[in-house]
Amino acid sequence: MKVLVSFDLHKEYLEQIRSVSPKVELKKRVEKNKILGEINDVEVLYAASFDKDIFKAANKLKWIHCHRAGVDPFIFPEMVKSDILLTNSRGIHRTQVSEHTMSLILAWSRRLHKFIRYQLEAKWYKFETDEVLGKTIGIIGLGDIGIEIAAKAKSFGMKILGLDIRKIQPPQVDEMIPPERLSVLLKRSDYVVLVVPLTPETKGLIGEKELKQMKKTAVLVNISRGGLIQEDKLVKALKEGWIAGAALDVFEIEPLPPESEFWKMENLILTPHVAGTTPYYDQRAILVFIENLKRYLEGKPLINLIDKEKGY
Repeated sequence: MKVLVSFDLHKEYLEQIRSVSPKVELKKRVEKNKILGEINDVEVLYAASFDKDIFKAANKLKWIHCHRAGVDPFIFPEMVKSDILLTNSRGIHRTQVSEHTMSLILAWSRRLHKFIRYQLEAKWYKFETDEVLGKTIGIIGLGDIGIEIAAKAKSFGMKILGLDIRKIQPPQVDEMIPPERLSVLLKRSDYVVLVVPLTPETKGLIGEKELKQMKKTAVLVNISRGGLIQEDKLVKALKEGWIAGAALDVFEIEPLPPESEFWKMENLILTPHVAGTTPYYDQRAILVFIENLKRYLEGKPLINLIDKEKGY
């Protein structure tokens, strides 16, 4: 059985894949042109990216495992209609993404983004900061990451509102709000955090209507996908004071173009899609893939199986 790793992975982890079974014939190519030349007889693809060209060249492909959690680049009509299984590395991001989220919230509360600017100008300016104790955080999406954010926010004494399609209320959440009552969460939250996948249903989830439903003192935090927010409306909201500010790790176009208005906004904290990064990423991700590879060889159900119609 031929397995192709289509991105740069340390030889230690490649050896772990080889050791799963003598049935595994591991092929490794990084450059796209080489992937197209090698994938014709590949059955299993372990990938960080995927597109229609690779799909068309993969005549024997039966299963793709995404090295990341977000699979939206892997979802297109031809892929959805195919019998190819798709899994992802969901579950390995909870620590670093939840820490990044709380860092953004705490940085905003303590005004660190402003102090850093003044530090670079050698200016000793003092002004009032805030605290998160007693504040309400509304978390839209209660997967592994959303629940971990809730747990960390709870440890800071925040009140937790959760919005998710699930009916069961996690113990870390004070109150569950159904998706059709999004406006309730927006009106009550001091911090609104987006942790949902990008799907046709969630694309442009936060627009003018939603931003105007938020408190004028509220902050919007996005560590999921840029397409969840209608960015032109957010720019207007930040300029006109519909909300107090935003903290964004993801954007519709990445890298963020130099001409973007986001760069110069003082009521915005910006990080370059790094919430999921950690020195331990590959170490954790490879364990998910190896577990699934064992299951695949044994004909058992795969973990983190994606519903390609839903996109998650």
